[in-house]
Amino acid sequence: MKKLFFLILIALAVSQYLGAQKVITNKNVKQADTVNKNRIIKNDIPATITSAITPAPNIVVYERTGYRGRTASFIKNAEGKFEFPFAVSNASIKIPPGVILYIKYCTEFESETGYSTSVRQINLEGICGVRIDEAVKIVISLAGISTEIHNPDCMRFAGKIEAKILETSPTGVEAVMPGTQVYWNRPNYSGYSTLLFDRDASILSSSNYHAEYTDRTTVYNNSPVPNLRSVMAGHSDSLARNRIRGYPNYSPIATYLVGKSALRDGRLKLWIKTDLVSAHKTCGTCDDFSSKIKMENPGFITFPLQTTNYNGQSVIVSAPKYFVAGPYQARGSRDGFAITATSGTTKNFRVHLIVEGL
Repeated sequence: MKKLFFLILIALAVSQYLGAQKVITNKNVKQADTVNKNRIIKNDIPATITSAITPAPNIVVYERTGYRGRTASFIKNAEGKFEFPFAVSNASIKIPPGVILYIKYCTEFESETGYSTSVRQINLEGICGVRIDEAVKIVISLAGISTEIHNPDCMRFAGKIEAKILETSPTGVEAVMPGTQVYWNRPNYSGYSTLLFDRDASILSSSNYHAEYTDRTTVYNNSPVPNLRSVMAGHSDSLARNRIRGYPNYSPIATYLVGKSALRDGRLKLWIKTDLVSAHKTCGTCDDFSSKIKMENPGFITFPLQTTNYNGQSVIVSAPKYFVAGPYQARGSRDGFAITATSGTTKNFRVHLIVEGL
């Protein structure tokens, strides 16, 4: 009987010991889960991500605008979808210098946008692609406008010449690339479109118009068509003269940042929109002055940009580096009554551009 009682005591002791071990084990598991969850939250990596892919290293995504809140990376899960540990409808992005970040949206029509500087506010919902590339510079400037010049009045031009750089991704999606613009008398401008020529039409008929402010450094006689490779913007001596003399026709330099691989692979195009109005007078003593010789529709043209290797450097060939857009045509009639005036005036002109790679 005593032996049986002793065996029962031993069995109870073993049972209590095993129960205590189970409690300790469960407690340790819970602590481990808590540690793991804290680690996931701390590192901002979604728990659902497996076999993660980071297509844009060194790019930091912030939870809120102005680079505030928690941080994360562009990470794809095993299914190829982007996942973030927070809402990204009102996020911001930090981009290191010298890098272009491309963000692709897949809606009805795929689109891609390139960013060369950090973005204070952006909606990242619905993105379907991200890639990065080394940034290189392309400089665009207006070399001049050529037209038939009868007297200085024919050198009056107004309106806009707009430029963009279009980059096609390796998968065929086209993006407009970011650029900056420097004026001698205005704040610098950043955007995806730049103005190589921007002047109000009031200068065409202004009574204050003076021969000193004709476009003698912008407008050239097109008979024959001139070679304007090195006569104006894009060259420091010409820019210095325009700054010092204060010409209103100073051409702002447009600098674009593009992907190095796109430049190497020939996936870049220069896009130019021309919408100009001009003046005309047949001769100095003629009375057929007109200040409304205008293009009926804007002119659009694109030029491919290519590169070659020169002393180990990739430089633009752009076949050639010097472009001519046009000829374009403008039409108009005299401003008032004139004995010598005809029923209308037709004016042809060309836009000359210089593109350089840095």
